[in-house]
Amino acid sequence: EILNKWKKDMQLKNVKLVSDYQGLISSEYASNSGFGYFNRTLFIIDKTGKISYIDWNYSVDDKDFGIVQDHLAMLAEK
Repeated sequence: EILNKWKKDMQLKNVKLVSDYQGLISSEYASNSGFGYFNRTLFIIDKTGKISYIDWNYSVDDKDFGIVQDHLAMLAEK
């Protein structure tokens, strides 16, 4: 529900958001800290299934979100 609200508020279209509540994806990609918790990592996967962008320590702020928006716009142009 939180991701759906965020997606709507940010007016993101053609984007699928996934939460990794059980840490399966985080474990697979070693996205964890040395303290036993998982970092907020953002992966953008393009239409071909290739990872086109990774932010290993994503912050929910205007700077990081601006980078994400720019990258999504670039992908949309392809």
